[in-house]
Amino acid sequence: MFTKFIVSITVAAVFTAVATSASAEPPQSFDVAEDQTSFVFFPIDEGLNHQAADVHFHQFATQGYIYPAGTLADGFSGVTEQGHPAYPDKVIGTWSSNGWNVANGMQATTGMWQITRQKFEFVSGDILIIKGPEKISPTTTITRQIIGGTGEFANATGVLLQEFLGFTDFGGSSITFTLDQIEESDAPSNLSATLIQ
Repeated sequence: MFTKFIVSITVAAVFTAVATSASAEPPQSFDVAEDQTSFVFFPIDEGLNHQAADVHFHQFATQGYIYPAGTLADGFSGVTEQGHPAYPDKVIGTWSSNGWNVANGMQATTGMWQITRQKFEFVSGDILIIKGPEKISPTTTITRQIIGGTGEFANATGVLLQEFLGFTDFGGSSITFTLDQIEESDAPSNLSATLIQ
């Protein structure tokens, strides 16, 4: 049987610590540094083949920090070994992701490795949510569909371009994002339904 891990994502507490870098509007591009200490996943069912279960369909959740675009260029890590922001004065929001490791999962080095839902909460109060498959291949840009938001993103439709920059020395992911083809829809945002799924 799976043992359920409960993850408490204390976004409000993080914002209190880093809100000094708040801006009036969310940026059009930004970097994300995963806090490797926050990563949790459902353990392997003891009745399954351990090797197969290790690399296929592992459910997980993780979180991290949002920085201005270019902060994580040239291999800079945005998180310390203890999971704190490496550049606290530059943090412009918090990021969380949950989903499934698929295919070769945590052992993958190229190609698709996860299907995720990601939430970006900026210090401005705006929230953006995306969902879809993603690749681990460095320098490869993939397209993620916007599925909800609040504030500046309340009725936004379009895509977010995602590029995996690599892993830090502590095992966390470094990613850069760029808003693309953003339009405002007349339809109400489906954020509330997205958050409770």
